[in-house]
Amino acid sequence: MRLPARLPSTSTSGSTSHCRTGFWTLGVPLPCWYSLSSGFHSTSPVLGTTSTWPTTSSRPFSCSSGCFTASKAESLIPGPALLLVAPSGLHYWYLVTEGQIFILFIFTFFAMLALVLHQKRKRLFLDSNGLFLFSSFALTLLLVALWVAWLWNDPVLRKKYPGVIYVPEPWAFYTLHVSSRH
Repeated sequence: MRLPARLPSTSTSGSTSHCRTGFWTLGVPLPCWYSLSSGFHSTSPVLGTTSTWPTTSSRPFSCSSGCFTASKAESLIPGPALLLVAPSGLHYWYLVTEGQIFILFIFTFFAMLALVLHQKRKRLFLDSNGLFLFSSFALTLLLVALWVAWLWNDPVLRKKYPGVIYVPEPWAFYTLHVSSRH
């Protein structure tokens, strides 16, 4: 089965954009986080934007680096997508804390922040996809900070996770405090 070389646009202008991947999944283009050797292609029917950019080593950073628009009007998250920021942030919080990848996460977040500030000087704004990812990461950073502040004085977890960077795992908290009550 031969698939079309151009994808229908989700924007209101009615234009089409080239699909570098040439794949469709259930009639929907690949999401922005799907990596292929030729690059990323993002067409989001929910968020309403289309963008293509080359791959780099860090997926979330490269996803956000291609999500800029010159129009401030396209820099809004639609209501249904806004509802998904909280579950996405919670999911990233679990990955950051349980996977013990805080250092990688914080560097990626600050690289994204630096890129956003740099592009803002060029009068480019995050589109809805980039704003969604950046909002999810900002919420994740807030959740991690609250998690660490809440467990800062826990003597057992402090002994298990010594050092300057203290990010206890949720399962360590669960096995220590929640499962012992049952």
